[in-house]
Amino acid sequence: MVLGPVRKISLAEIYRTVKSFQQTQISFHSKTFNQSQAAALKPETLSLGTSFSQSHHLFDEIPQRILSDNNHLLFEYSRSNLNVDALNLFVRNHSSGFPFDGSSLSCILKVCGCLFDQNVGRQVHCRCIKSGFIEDVSVGTSLADLYMKTANVVDGEKIFNEMPEKNVVSWTSLLSGYSRNGLVDEAIETFFHMQAEGIKPNPLTFATVLGALADDGAVEKVKVIHWKGAGETFRINPLWCCL
Repeated sequence: MVLGPVRKISLAEIYRTVKSFQQTQISFHSKTFNQSQAAALKPETLSLGTSFSQSHHLFDEIPQRILSDNNHLLFEYSRSNLNVDALNLFVRNHSSGFPFDGSSLSCILKVCGCLFDQNVGRQVHCRCIKSGFIEDVSVGTSLADLYMKTANVVDGEKIFNEMPEKNVVSWTSLLSGYSRNGLVDEAIETFFHMQAEGIKPNPLTFATVLGALADDGAVEKVKVIHWKGAGETFRINPLWCCL
């Protein structure tokens, strides 16, 4: 993969951004931090050095923050692959008694999965149960994915099977987990099971199962999946996944 040129951020730009946070803090003492100001906190608008830390510090000092403000920053950390920062933010908010919701928990579980940190993930799992968000489909999906990513297939399956609601993302995540752990037969079974349950595979589902089969060298099985609709519906050439 060839990376494009990285734009250098001048000190003047950093100063103006940080200054804007200071002005926002002054003008919003009696208001909440709205989405347009939160968007200015996107990590790509700043260097990843001291300036971002200063900006985050200013964010912390904004009075009367609401849940969506914190979730927005949490998502931006995660989206920018700043997983340790996302985890630290969640821990700090939780320690201070700040509320969270299913979106917060789903995001931080994804972060734990990216960090391959099952220990912290288990603590978040407990919090999901105590808070009642364990039945949230996005939380369940992220939790099952976490265990699969940390090679704990048994718990991943258990979480998935106990989910009261599942969608195509949930099924594809399980399928991907099997593939990641080299369980190709289980991945194929999951692919057909989800359709038996009335869940229509999406392009990512097909790409995942075809990729798993190609890695396993099961060319004939790739053709079967292709004939089942992948090629006709999404115009996927089975040879692509065998290259």
